[in-house]
Amino acid sequence: MQSINEAGALKSFWLMSGYSREFGVKALLLYLKEYKAFIVYCIADGLCTDVYFDNGEMRQVSCNIGAVEKLCQFNYMFRVHKSVSVNLYCIEEINLKWRVVLLDHWEMFLISDRVFRKLTARLN
Repeated sequence: MQSINEAGALKSFWLMSGYSREFGVKALLLYLKEYKAFIVYCIADGLCTDVYFDNGEMRQVSCNIGAVEKLCQFNYMFRVHKSVSVNLYCIEEINLKWRVVLLDHWEMFLISDRVFRKLTARLN
């Protein structure tokens, strides 16, 4: 377990480093707690994951999308595609005809039929 000073130094390192916006898992947890932000959606990008927050910021995490989903409490992230996970509380609309999810942050993602059936069952 890290001390408070070590955690603060870790947060400062990742948030202040100008050359890289890449987070580690521990730094992502610190960011969520410090800024009271929540994750709106995540997009897998090779070995890293781009995490988009409600405050408009994007951070790249050096882990796969499954590890980011495990960090989220209360199981509020839902995988709509093999490389996209969305926050269930940010879904504005599900278009039945076009099989898309529209988030309240004006993002839209296509979903497969299999995932679409799971999502509608989970929201009901």
